[in-house]
Amino acid sequence: MRLYVPRARSGEAAARKRPEEHELALSGLMTRDGLAALQRTAGNQAVTRFVQRCGGKPGQGVEGSEEDLPVQRAVTWANGAVHEVNNLAKCVITGAAVGVTWPSLNGTQFWSEAAVRGALAKPTIKTQAAGGGGFDAEVEAIGNNTGSFDETVLAKGPWRHKAGKAAVRAVVPALAKDLAGAGDTTFRALGDPTDDHMFKANRRHEDKHATDHKAAFDATIGAWDAKLVQAKAAGTKFHGATANDATAALWAAMGGTPDEIASAFLTACVNAVVAYHGTAAGGPVGAPTGPGASSGGTVSWARYKNPS
Repeated sequence: MRLYVPRARSGEAAARKRPEEHELALSGLMTRDGLAALQRTAGNQAVTRFVQRCGGKPGQGVEGSEEDLPVQRAVTWANGAVHEVNNLAKCVITGAAVGVTWPSLNGTQFWSEAAVRGALAKPTIKTQAAGGGGFDAEVEAIGNNTGSFDETVLAKGPWRHKAGKAAVRAVVPALAKDLAGAGDTTFRALGDPTDDHMFKANRRHEDKHATDHKAAFDATIGAWDAKLVQAKAAGTKFHGATANDATAALWAAMGGTPDEIASAFLTACVNAVVAYHGTAAGGPVGAPTGPGASSGGTVSWARYKNPS
């Protein structure tokens, strides 16, 4: 998910302001409220803390031949792209994301229910009248689904960004005296204890999200696909009074409708993000420490520590 840079406050840390819905959506504040907001709105705004942000169990098997059936899997996981492009110093000043890892399905990156449902390749279900009355439904074709991720992380340091002194004072108030007045300063964001530690910790954090996205994919779409493949190979028919009833019986045996499975994938991704962010290693990056500036304020700096 996303990682943001804090706007430090002088003195004791002030209590966090409760984010508005537009701040929750896609901001990486992945609480239950954040998920709800995420599904209702789009976009992203910087938050005031430097925080790293960005299924169900398989059901019963389908009865068929007692012998093992040949299974042609229709789901795959592809290693995603990793973009080492972000500038920590610029992110500190602008509030841009330092790290973000999107789950993707069939090439569509998503953090909304509509997006993941639209991306899922759905199976074709055939229904026909049954000889004894009612209708039968069976799996006719299975769509191929490929899960992946897209990860954006820090470039290797050093990280510098030229900005107005006022902009730096806003995010590192302890530099108010050193950066008094107008003019520019070249701000240096230092990793604590080293730039290399910050670079690698940021990558570890986002790699963990990528690993969790794969686990979510396997537990939801992967498990669903396995049941569809077995049902198709066995020619299993699901009966109902109407064609819709028969189709509903089929989806129930598979573990859910396409929309339900897509939503389960999203939910599993979000739950994993929340769980990781609740650990010491996955928690927030600290506020700036050790601020300083050269005589006249042409150069300034502060340190940032990543626990991952």
